[in-house]
Amino acid sequence: MDHIKGAVNRFWKQDFEERVNKYRKRYYLLKPKKNISLLYESLGIGKGKEVILYCGLGLMSGATYYVIKYYLDLTDKVRLYDGSWNEYSQTSLPKEP
Repeated sequence: MDHIKGAVNRFWKQDFEERVNKYRKRYYLLKPKKNISLLYESLGIGKGKEVILYCGLGLMSGATYYVIKYYLDLTDKVRLYDGSWNEYSQTSLPKEP
């Protein structure tokens, strides 16, 4: 699948640990801050950096928005492109495979 030119892919579930309760229902908890903070910093996300998040439909990138802005407090310059790939793919703007 193509992506927005210059975008870096990070699957939102990588920030969570999957657990199973006594009723065999899956749920997710955020990983410790130290574990995921280093991963985001290795992608160049840090204080003062502008980050624009998107996903397929604009739903799952909300979890990453929360993690970057509030849980990790990496940058306050984080925005969510709510049109996401669904909207962007219909434009003539640059894309990469």
